[in-house]
Amino acid sequence: ARGFDVIAIDPAPNAELNLRKYIDEAWPALTDIGLSSGASRHRLGFTTNMKEALSQADFVQENGPERADFKIKLFADMDAATPPDSLIASSSSGITASVMQSQCKHPERIVIGHPFNPPHIVPLVEVVGGTRTSPEAVQEAIAFYASIGKKPIHLHKELPGHVGNRLQAALYKEVMYLIQQGVLSVSDADDAVSYGPGLRWGGDIVQSFFFSPNKTEPFIMGCRSGGPGTHRDEPILRRKTTGVGANGSCPEAGTWLDVRHAVEPSWESGRWQRPAESQRRLYPAVFDLRDKRRMDLWRQHRINIQLDWQ
Repeated sequence: ARGFDVIAIDPAPNAELNLRKYIDEAWPALTDIGLSSGASRHRLGFTTNMKEALSQADFVQENGPERADFKIKLFADMDAATPPDSLIASSSSGITASVMQSQCKHPERIVIGHPFNPPHIVPLVEVVGGTRTSPEAVQEAIAFYASIGKKPIHLHKELPGHVGNRLQAALYKEVMYLIQQGVLSVSDADDAVSYGPGLRWGGDIVQSFFFSPNKTEPFIMGCRSGGPGTHRDEPILRRKTTGVGANGSCPEAGTWLDVRHAVEPSWESGRWQRPAESQRRLYPAVFDLRDKRRMDLWRQHRINIQLDWQ
């Protein structure tokens, strides 16, 4: 969409098919936002050969599994395969650049460039370096993201979850605390956000802070955030929110069970697993209210995004 030649690398079965389907579904939205000169879906290549793909890369955006041992090896391999003057960024939200660059021969060019889903619509990118990252690499990453229409912010310290997720998690934890204390129900907690401060945050868009198109979906996402087969009683958000807020504590395990029980009927009945077109989550394309194109895009197209449980 920005006129670059891009090569995607993914060893997963059907990865290329799924990626090209995603791009096809996103292209109308990208067109409405505004394509750059030379933009074309045909400029997207695909391979399973990482060494070949990275041999001439100028910029790498990594999106591998969130496991420290995996990331350390992956970054060492990418570091060895890329030209020494290229930049390597990670989308990780829970593993620091310091950890990932620990076995690299050129750690100075490793940064975090954490986007928000859906990344082709939401402008924010959090940029932070590791202990061995050069200041020049951080500034180069910020300049690159800005050049493709993103809104990069520079974090001066590494911490799990970065900033955006921690702000969201802080509110989520307070909601969980209120439910735990019996102050209100799951549904009313969502309404408290959606029809109160959510209106301020979203401008003229009635949209929950938890980007929930239906009442209990933020809580379903909390209980099922890792997708089918994950531990429903200890959501990913529970692990990521430790240390967030004044006391740094997480809600009691029983509260997660209470919330899960509140939303489980909606999940098991299939009401939340809607058919193809409605099985997309709605995201407002309006995170910068000064950007009229994104405002119009939300109003006209009601952006739908495919849930990715991988």
